[in-house]
Amino acid sequence: MIDGKIMKLFVKRCQAVELIGRIKNEEGISVVDKKREQEILLRIEGLGAGREIKNFIRKIFESIFSASYILEKDE
Repeated sequence: MIDGKIMKLFVKRCQAVELIGRIKNEEGISVVDKKREQEILLRIEGLGAGREIKNFIRKIFESIFSASYILEKDE
């Protein structure tokens, strides 16, 4: 059940990324935004998980960012 929810949210995020990628490409904006990436990581790290879990979550989100950049570039 939890995995299904995660999957649905990930698909929803990918759909948003594709739309944002189209807009960025039309406007000539770079798809990579390290400042925004850091803002997201800091916000997530402040959500109260233990240190070990924070490291896992950080790695997961770094992978999500990488996948997002690929989706945005393909648009």
